[in-house]
Amino acid sequence: RALAARAVEANPFLEPELLVPAGAHLEGGERVELLVVRDGERWRGCLAVRTQPKWSALWLPCVRSWRNPYGFLDTPLVDRDHVG
Repeated sequence: RALAARAVEANPFLEPELLVPAGAHLEGGERVELLVVRDGERWRGCLAVRTQPKWSALWLPCVRSWRNPYGFLDTPLVDRDHVG
């Protein structure tokens, strides 16, 4: 919640009130994880991600941002005090 409040660009779909229920109830949500950049205990960046066994035609495992059918924005949350 604190990172969402100080993010450079707001993304309500990454706020706990929307992300947690989406992960619990939408298809594929059980595989969603948070990719977090921290400075001590303070979060500086956050993105919901999921792994998949291949990318395009290459059979290489990868990590990609998670977009659900009801969340049309997958911009990561980035602390506005740590940009640049």
